[in-house]
Amino acid sequence: MESDSQRYNPEEERTPKTRLIVVNGDVCTGSSTLARTISVRLGISVVDAGTIYRNEVEKNPDLPSAELSARINFMIEEMMRSGQGSVIEGRLVGIQAQAYEDVLRILTIADLEVLVRRYSLREGIPNLSDAFEALSSRWEQDDRILRDAWDISRREAFDRDLYDLVIDTSYTTPEEICEDLIVPKYFNPGHS
Repeated sequence: MESDSQRYNPEEERTPKTRLIVVNGDVCTGSSTLARTISVRLGISVVDAGTIYRNEVEKNPDLPSAELSARINFMIEEMMRSGQGSVIEGRLVGIQAQAYEDVLRILTIADLEVLVRRYSLREGIPNLSDAFEALSSRWEQDDRILRDAWDISRREAFDRDLYDLVIDTSYTTPEEICEDLIVPKYFNPGHS
């Protein structure tokens, strides 16, 4: 744990080690929450690839899946090429970011029991067995979408070897993760 004197102070000038942070994680692992927390904590913008995808589907409901996927991939690639000081959260960002050395790649994970409890709360499913069944169906749906749209599996999208940090969010808050892991990885040491 860092001492208070080592913690990030937004009033200080520091040099980022990376120009971009990407966050990926399965349903209810806290990837979106962590991306938003990083954005606020570091004062940088956040881009949610899932929101971009849903907006494109809404604007172009008749667009073939392959064309829609290509369009989204291009948009995210452009953001990665030109992005400076931002967080991108999405299913494929770990794979897409492999082409860039100056990107901090984060994967969020959580214990199965925690995932089921979070999904139960998020979806309003009081029975944990029912929540597990619904979550399993969601994983199958996600796998089909990834295979149909990008010809990869969920397992490939969440391959831990693609990431600089694999963070178990089961019993840790996004704020603790930012202070203890993200800030030290994001900034060059000694720049204050």
